[in-house]
Amino acid sequence: MTKTANHATGLDLAPAGRWDRRVALAVVLLSAFVLAVVAPMAGQQWGAAPAFIPAYQAAVAVNDLVTAALLLAAFREARRPSLGLLGGAYLYTAFLVVAHTLSFPGLFGAGSLIGGPQSTVWLWLAWHVALPVVVIVHALRRDAGGVALSGRTPTTVQGMVLAAVTFAGGTVALATLGHDGLPALLEGNRYILGVTQPALALPLVLSLAALAALIVRTRLRRALDLWLAVTMGAWAVEILLSAVLNSGRFQAGFYVGRLYGLLASCTVLVSLLLATAALHGRLARALAGERDAVRIALDRSEARYRLMVESARGIAIVTLDADGIITGWNVGAEAMMGHTEAQALGRPGAIFFTPEDRAAGAPEAEMQSARDEGRAENERWHLRRDGSCFWGSGLVMPLADGTGYVKVFRDRTAEHDAVERMRESEGRLLALVKASAQVF
Repeated sequence: MTKTANHATGLDLAPAGRWDRRVALAVVLLSAFVLAVVAPMAGQQWGAAPAFIPAYQAAVAVNDLVTAALLLAAFREARRPSLGLLGGAYLYTAFLVVAHTLSFPGLFGAGSLIGGPQSTVWLWLAWHVALPVVVIVHALRRDAGGVALSGRTPTTVQGMVLAAVTFAGGTVALATLGHDGLPALLEGNRYILGVTQPALALPLVLSLAALAALIVRTRLRRALDLWLAVTMGAWAVEILLSAVLNSGRFQAGFYVGRLYGLLASCTVLVSLLLATAALHGRLARALAGERDAVRIALDRSEARYRLMVESARGIAIVTLDADGIITGWNVGAEAMMGHTEAQALGRPGAIFFTPEDRAAGAPEAEMQSARDEGRAENERWHLRRDGSCFWGSGLVMPLADGTGYVKVFRDRTAEHDAVERMRESEGRLLALVKASAQVF
């Protein structure tokens, strides 16, 4: 199976379910309702709220950073370029959100920590242009069928991070160090009539273009595409309320629009977290099912083994631990030697050796031979519980895990006696022949 096929259920390829579509539709309808209510009053002045901007910007920055981390982690596993591009775009916007906060006038004193009066609006513009552009590229690449990159993915991830940091650094440098060369878009907190709105409408056009590209190219069949579309929709509402339909900062559209910016930053993050949780759930269920299947197969195998061992009444099967203590005793051994399983377990395996063999160290020699040669011949007289003897014939072998031995043998007394009688007959015949030769 190929690498791409292995990740067919990855975060970027997970299909959009009924729940996803219902929630997405609810968000779209709510956005349309809020836009209809707030649009007529978007230019109403509400006054400055110094704590609102840093709280909002911190939340957006954290959301974008976590989203970037999840997307880049998925890119590292699936190695699909669109994931890397989206992760890089979210990382870029997170850096710009931080820079935008540092440049916002009045948050950290009379002026700003970096840049000049126009830096903030230009950073906002770059922030809101980058993601729609990358989403358009992502939508246009969806017909590639999820082709994975070759090569070392960690290096590629590092390259994405480096590119995002480099572009963000260049953007911040242009908006701050190159501030004097940028066209003016603000006079204090007010937009410049006929200049600011057309410029700030660019991200709105790109957001709507990204939304259209997602709908046309992907049909929103996949969850990531669906939630990117919701993000672009919320992004468009934010831009309309906070940049196009109002005339400056701290107006109704400025505040409500930023709430939609927060919604836009949460949308993909929440969808990725839910998709990750769903993948973990499926993995846990699959592992549990696999464990159950293995346990059932093991139980069946043990049952077959137990049935086979218990059914082998004519064959004695005895297992011993490394010290020669009996750990297993089948019905064949019970029938052959007279000890029940309860009587035999835990006793030394030497119990079925004759006193002469025990005195000669035969039990230990037999185990040593099995260890050294992998098997030992078991051809000797065996002692029954009632004191009678039988000729046992078989093998002793070490267990595969090295924890002991298995001894398998049968009662060959009849065959042994027959051989002995034949030898006696041969001996008598040979003696008779020799005696005849002396007579003649």
